[in-house]
Amino acid sequence: MTPVIRCRSSIDHSSIALAGHGDVCSDDTKNYILKRLPDRSELNFYTDLIIPSKLSRYIPKFYGCYQETSPDVFTEEGYSSNAASYLVLDNVARGMRRVNILEVKMGTVQHCADAVPSKVASSLSKCRSTTSAALGFRVNGTYRTGPGGEVIKTDKHHGRGLTAEDLPGVFATFFSDASPAQLDDIRARLKGLQDVTRDRPGIRLISSSLLISYDGGEGDLARVGMIDFAHVEQVSGVDEGYLTGLTSLVALIK
Repeated sequence: MTPVIRCRSSIDHSSIALAGHGDVCSDDTKNYILKRLPDRSELNFYTDLIIPSKLSRYIPKFYGCYQETSPDVFTEEGYSSNAASYLVLDNVARGMRRVNILEVKMGTVQHCADAVPSKVASSLSKCRSTTSAALGFRVNGTYRTGPGGEVIKTDKHHGRGLTAEDLPGVFATFFSDASPAQLDDIRARLKGLQDVTRDRPGIRLISSSLLISYDGGEGDLARVGMIDFAHVEQVSGVDEGYLTGLTSLVALIK
């Protein structure tokens, strides 16, 4: 049975949309994420693509396509081009008290093969001027909760300015409140995703992101979740750019 989602229109989207997108928010319980759909592209990933079971464990659970059926109440109605439609997914911070989330944009290629020249040029420029080209990812945003509940955030613009030399310090700061067991868990999940990526040739995820979350302080929860599937391409072989990003992440999380 699909849940009924309640989401106040006044909710602060900024605590969820790390990269600065205004089309994402959590529900009142903080258990679910609602992402507004500009078209069917991303919905098709969840409904039409046969996702291998080994890969699905790294993708937050999909509950359906929802619409606001009464003020601040959302129910599964399917997609409509005539009404605002939302993906509803599990929140990677579900159950966490001191939420810490790192969002990274994955891959060395972040434009589709049929993209217009201006889009290709813009994408290549961002990859070459950031850590994407060399390391296979760039930081898209961070969200950290301190011992007193204070929140420290960075966005995608800050991430684009980071160099490879900056990243060890950035990661050390972000994971400073994680336990050794949580770090081991995150590394194991990333290595597992590496294995799955090698075993699923033929798919390239364009401009997809990875969320790494953990519960700070005395919490023990840690998660790795793949998001943003509006652009999926069929390719020959393995997505080496995505693998490069995973290898770089594992090396940086210590």
